[in-house]
Amino acid sequence: HWQKEAVLRLTDGALAIWLADSVNLIDVDKQQDFLHLMRDNVVFPTDAVKWAGILTGAPLALTDAHQAILQNAGVAFFQCAQKIVAEKGTDYAVLCEHLRNACQVSGKKLFQPLRVALTGEMHGPELAKVMHLMGAEKCMMRFSGVAC
Repeated sequence: HWQKEAVLRLTDGALAIWLADSVNLIDVDKQQDFLHLMRDNVVFPTDAVKWAGILTGAPLALTDAHQAILQNAGVAFFQCAQKIVAEKGTDYAVLCEHLRNACQVSGKKLFQPLRVALTGEMHGPELAKVMHLMGAEKCMMRFSGVAC
C-alpha cells in the first residue's frame, strides 16, 4: 500500500528517473504519456519494464485461459478489429463502436478479447491509452497474430 502511495506522489521528474529503464524503451515522443500511464499502474520499476515490453511489441505469454478468450471471440472479430485500426487509427472508442455493430458483441465479449490480444493480460491500464502508446502498426500486428 505504502509503495503505491509513494509512486503516486512522485514528481514527474522523479518518476522518469525511477522508471528510466522502461522509459528508454519507449519512443521519445510517447515517453511522457507512458509515464502518466505507469504512475497509476505500477508499484515497482519492474512492473513498468514489463509494460514497456508489452507496448513495444514483445511476444506475449498467453495462458490457456487467455487462449480460450481469443478463440471464443473468433478470427472474424480480430480481422474486423485489424481492419478498423487500419482505417480509423487507434481510437479505442471508435474501435469498440465498430466492433459492437459489426460483430454484435458487448461487455466482456468485446473488452476481454481486445485486452488479451493487445496486452496478454486480463487487467491493466486503460486500453485507449495502451492503443495510443502502441500505435496502429503494433495493434494491427497483435490482431493479425490472433486472426491467423
